[in-house]
Amino acid sequence: RFIAALASMVLAVLRVIMVRHGESENNVLMAISQEAFANHRKVDPSLSPKGEHQAAAAGQYFLPSAGNAVDCIVTSPVRRALQTARPIAAATGCQPCVWTDIFEVGGMWMDDAAQPGIRRSDLEAEFPGYQAPPEVGEQGWYDVRQGIESEGMACARAQAVAQ
Repeated sequence: RFIAALASMVLAVLRVIMVRHGESENNVLMAISQEAFANHRKVDPSLSPKGEHQAAAAGQYFLPSAGNAVDCIVTSPVRRALQTARPIAAATGCQPCVWTDIFEVGGMWMDDAAQPGIRRSDLEAEFPGYQAPPEVGEQGWYDVRQGIESEGMACARAQAVAQ
């Protein structure tokens, strides 16, 4: 009973805060037109200047003086999420952990073909201190053999992440 009571107290104070990445270059293209998006879309876009500002604001929100303590930062391996995590990491002193199972439906794709995503050496160079799992290799993190992720595959992945 004591352990169950202790577990319920720990669960009662667990707080998960999800932060969506800041505006990406692809978001800007989509706001211009479908044609601009189709012609200039990037597989793994960076944050736009507005997205960088949004990420900086998220970092301010998580400053210890703001009262929003953070013990762990988990981020998607997509560049815009990695960039969004950077100011939060700077504000909190936490090193982001990269999870390759959290990304938007569809995976990494361009011109109807799966793409591998950021390579380990690029991730380590651009985001020093981020903790990346072995799945992030020199060929990237997304398994191109599975193709463009279907909705069913995304649901299964989401269920696995939730567990």
